[in-house]
Amino acid sequence: MRVTLSGLAWLMTALRLIASSTNSGSSIACRIWYATVEILRWDVTHHSGESVSSFHEKCNSKKEAEEAARRMLAENAKHFSAQYSVEASVVCELEWYDND
Repeated sequence: MRVTLSGLAWLMTALRLIASSTNSGSSIACRIWYATVEILRWDVTHHSGESVSSFHEKCNSKKEAEEAARRMLAENAKHFSAQYSVEASVVCELEWYDND
């Protein structure tokens, strides 16, 4: 999958808005959470990024997912460079989409 910088920024903003509405006491309740870490290779010439690897872990609470995301981020920090970024996120089951 190819991702442009503006597309990635839009997606992250949308996910933050969804997460903040979930945390603000709305009627949406999540029982399952997912921690994800994605490694992106950036093409500076074309201002785009491509996912080269991703990892996820199913968790029973948001706190557990945050801890798992931090752990996976630390485990994969060795892949970070000028051409690669390592990004972590936490989403509830309602937002989860598995590409596999």
